[in-house]
Amino acid sequence: MNKKVLVTFVALMAVAMLATPLVGLATAKSPGEQKVPVKIVWAPVAGSSTTIEINYSDGLSHRVITNKWTLQLFIDDAVTPVAGTANCTRYVLYAFAKEPQMGVYHDEYVISFPSLGGGFEGTAQFRIYDWISSTNYNIQVHALFKGTGDCEGQTLNAGVDRGPANLQWEGYLLKP
Repeated sequence: MNKKVLVTFVALMAVAMLATPLVGLATAKSPGEQKVPVKIVWAPVAGSSTTIEINYSDGLSHRVITNKWTLQLFIDDAVTPVAGTANCTRYVLYAFAKEPQMGVYHDEYVISFPSLGGGFEGTAQFRIYDWISSTNYNIQVHALFKGTGDCEGQTLNAGVDRGPANLQWEGYLLKP
């Protein structure tokens, strides 16, 4: 019996020793990579929102919406932001007949920062919940964008976890 326990213990230790470096590779940043705090302030471009399609079923609506945005990116607590624009295709599942109302959004973004010579592309996942009115609800957003052009190799990770209607996201920029 003691021999089985010892063999099992040794086998588990071997697995743990082999797995530890793999966990480190998955979570560690590359040598020399900087993790810089960022803030993004979004503003919708008036008249740019277009609903492409709406389908209804069982108290839910499925919507495809396009939007244009202007945004200001504050890198590392900068006073002067980097100005940019964004195009967004939004896929929305909205529970309008359920109480409390809620919405789940999958957004695809193409962001351009002309002064940086590049931009970012990626997705954001939204969840609007505990909807009472347009001024009384909660929101969670998580976005992950990969750099393009002169921003290639950089990753922008930002979001928000408060409401309502918060157009300021916070997170970080991973720079090589």
